[in-house]
Amino acid sequence: MSGLTLDLWRIGNVYESLDSRDADYEHFAPLFDKSGDLGLHSDLEECLVSGDQVVIIDRARIAPAWRGLGGVGRLLIGRLLRWVAGHAAIVATHPYPIDLSVGERDDDAREAREKAVVQGIWQSLGFAPFREDVWVMQPYLSTHGDAVERLEAALARHL
Repeated sequence: MSGLTLDLWRIGNVYESLDSRDADYEHFAPLFDKSGDLGLHSDLEECLVSGDQVVIIDRARIAPAWRGLGGVGRLLIGRLLRWVAGHAAIVATHPYPIDLSVGERDDDAREAREKAVVQGIWQSLGFAPFREDVWVMQPYLSTHGDAVERLEAALARHL
């Protein structure tokens, strides 16, 4: 998993910070609004109750050997998020099937199917659509923790 953490108290211009890191981070621009508290979009301001950081997950890749095992990959991601989202107001991702080849991306039906699978995985971890294919998880809600606990219970005999 790769991404970055933005400390909203320390960043003067969020858009410049995202752009200076990588142009791919422009996907996450809908999270921010200059008129919102600390530059966070006004629809997300209630999330500031839990922290002042925005964790952005750019990519998450599970090795093929870990796929299809009933949630092992999701459990790994879920547990990792417990560590990295400690002071986060929100955690955001742009669910997309990063393993699609260029040719497969040209097949709209295939891309839509694969994208739905990836979105379902993130949704099962407590993420929900926000805007323009950006999905968010709000750490102060119990949704993510509950999802991880369900995965741990389901996989308990293997842990």
